[in-house]
Amino acid sequence: MDSSLKIGKTHELKCWPESYQLILEGKKRFEVRNNDRDFHQGDILHLREFDPLKQSVDIGTPPVYTGRHLYAFVDYCMTEFMYNYPAILNQIDGLAIMSITIEEIGK
Repeated sequence: MDSSLKIGKTHELKCWPESYQLILEGKKRFEVRNNDRDFHQGDILHLREFDPLKQSVDIGTPPVYTGRHLYAFVDYCMTEFMYNYPAILNQIDGLAIMSITIEEIGK
């Protein structure tokens, strides 16, 4: 982590098991999310693995977490796109594409 960066917000997010495992193994070093939380470089993602098989289909029911979680630092966050290609912009508008580094793995 670049020590000159100011730590931003911490965002608690649920994470699919397959994605969580790939992040934990260092194979997935990015996160793509709807930018409904105003993500920025310097933020912390608190990724909590949830169990989709135990998740209720009822709207408003809280997720069932496995207990595994980690904190990841957002090294870079792209929310505005440099290339004005309509075909690309239509698919990525409103997304945050973040490069992440694991900071701490929960017990």
